Amino acid sequence: MKPKNRVLFYYPKMMENQYPLYTPNEVLAVGSVLHSKGYKVDILDQRLIKTDVRDLGDSRDLLFIGISAKIGRQSRDGLEFAKSVNLELPEIPIIWGGWAPTRHPGEFARHPSVDCVIAGDGEDAILQVAEALGSGRDFSRVQGAVYEDTENDGKIIFNPPLPVMDLTRTPMLNYDLVHLDRYMDKSGRALSYQTTRGCGGKCSFCCLNDQYNHKRSIVPRERVIDELAFWIKKYDIKFISFSDSNLFANRNRVLKLAGEFLRRDWKIKWEGTGRADQLNNYSDEHFELLKRSGCQWIYTGLESGSQRILDSIQKRIQLDDCTELVSRLSKADIRLWGHMISGFPDETLTDLSKSIDLALWTKRQNPKNKITFNIFMPRSNDNLIKDIRIGSGRKFKDMELEEMLTVFGNARLRMPWLSQKMERIIKGIYFIYLQPYLDYIEAEGKMDKGNPLAVFKSFIRRRISMYRLDHKYYGFPVLYWLLRIRNRIKPSGHGW
Repeated sequence: MKPKNRVLFYYPKMMENQYPLYTPNEVLAVGSVLHSKGYKVDILDQRLIKTDVRDLGDSRDLLFIGISAKIGRQSRDGLEFAKSVNLELPEIPIIWGGWAPTRHPGEFARHPSVDCVIAGDGEDAILQVAEALGSGRDFSRVQGAVYEDTENDGKIIFNPPLPVMDLTRTPMLNYDLVHLDRYMDKSGRALSYQTTRGCGGKCSFCCLNDQYNHKRSIVPRERVIDELAFWIKKYDIKFISFSDSNLFANRNRVLKLAGEFLRRDWKIKWEGTGRADQLNNYSDEHFELLKRSGCQWIYTGLESGSQRILDSIQKRIQLDDCTELVSRLSKADIRLWGHMISGFPDETLTDLSKSIDLALWTKRQNPKNKITFNIFMPRSNDNLIKDIRIGSGRKFKDMELEEMLTVFGNARLRMPWLSQKMERIIKGIYFIYLQPYLDYIEAEGKMDKGNPLAVFKSFIRRRISMYRLDHKYYGFPVLYWLLRIRNRIKPSGHGW
């Protein structure tokens, strides 16, 4: 019998109308390793083309299916696909990896549609999985594997963890595995590229701590330039989104990269992520160099406008670091995209109001700046919530995977670690009030154009939002109640 040498990776959908649509680099990283060793690799990206089990092709040469997912909708979509595979092709093993399985390996490993979880960077482990399955062995020798031992009363086995991947040993990402041109149509000749992994920070809420333990791994600068040169020439790349968690940590390295962009006259635009305190170590001349090299956006975790909350989550920055960075980037004409979080267990209305003030102030400094508010997501086994009971009466720590996914990572999130009043206020701000105000600042007070009724509705919502946030008035949330009623009649993504 001919040995099976094909591996199929399924990348689930995350949200509607995602733009820009970048390549699934988590899958490309492990797929490139297998491809370099002679395996045939297929990648089905559900965000790009809707697929189902009928699109798997001839299963006779299929060694296993890999699924990578983040928490929330992407995990739920992946599970639905895995269930359909189990019904049609029960003999095909399904291997899970990515942020969600790494953060909740035990919960995923217990699910009947999961044969094995790879917790951590998967380049070494995925090759060990392929070799084990190809030779008829179990997963006992696969480093980082978490799986159910069916011969030992279903005990969950946690193999020794994987070390942080040494990126000097990994092959170049093979973007041709996903037909990069299909993404170009949805991203404007943009490429997502990673030069480092890990952050070095110790933020208590961040999933990077689970995987990297405050360590970083770095692709040599010379290799970065060579690989970018190859892809820029092959696909006429105009924009590079560096997907590093902390691109700007090494100032000299970033400045040399920027200088090389200029020397080669690439005329590209680019963006990256960094910490406010580290970015403030760059001089005004450095920011001017970054701007000339094409730096258009810098992403940073502002997290909160309250110093008390920043200290509580071990952010290890001062609020002044954030405001200084906002001012300096505005002066350098580099746009800032600030990420903020609400719903921390010890967050008060005063803390929340300070965060809103910081968000609005940041937008006023440069109307082209962006602010994204996210809702705090604890782990299911956090001491904070593990003994709290949900509607069914079960404790968080006892939840099965699918039950957990209905609670975390989606708009139907319930936050039982907060009072009902605080939860309602946060959702009202998150879903209703803040964005219209930010849009008003970006439009510099100009009125919308188009259908008169739609313009009038937008005007009323904007004015209500501005009044509430300016006066810190969160009571009697009429819009919130009306949207809840509407969603009961016609369900939407909010699902309150």
